[in-house]
Amino acid sequence: SIYLNDSPVTIAEMRKKLEALSKLNPNVFLKADKDVPYGFVVEVMGDIKEAGIEKLGMITEPKISLK
Repeated sequence: SIYLNDSPVTIAEMRKKLEALSKLNPNVFLKADKDVPYGFVVEVMGDIKEAGIEKLGMITEPKISLK
């Protein structure tokens, strides 16, 4: 599943919304669950860039130490 903010969207809907937002030159942050295949993450990143978003960052979660 893909979410834009907290709303589920299709890839086509995401691209359409991001194309409209790209005119504002926003920072977009991508967060993927660890179980999402890397190839799909890269595909979504490409779609985001093709929508005109120039500033794309990744959100990561810190490692949990079991000490």
